[in-house]
Amino acid sequence: MISFQSASESARRQRNVLAFAKAAIGFDHAQFYTGESPDPSMRLLTEALSAVEKTDSHERCQLLVRLGRALHMRGDPERAEPFNADAIEMARRCTTIARFMKFSLSPI
Repeated sequence: MISFQSASESARRQRNVLAFAKAAIGFDHAQFYTGESPDPSMRLLTEALSAVEKTDSHERCQLLVRLGRALHMRGDPERAEPFNADAIEMARRCTTIARFMKFSLSPI
């Protein structure tokens, strides 16, 4: 996770939104398996989501899904639902549900 934190800090300094989003996604992926609080992931994911363009993209879809999952893990399914619904709608616009699963569950 330290590598992803370093990558996110570097991307933030360079104002590289795509690299920052990928680092946030990677951080979340690694943190998911630790069983620790998802709060650090949620902060990075939220920051990345606000930075990426508000158009359909692989990264935006992953950010939405992962933020929804983190909220569920924190026991807040009501807050998670809009993120998950937006991700599903985006995936449907972009491609098939099978490809959505690849978007949302694949590591970087």
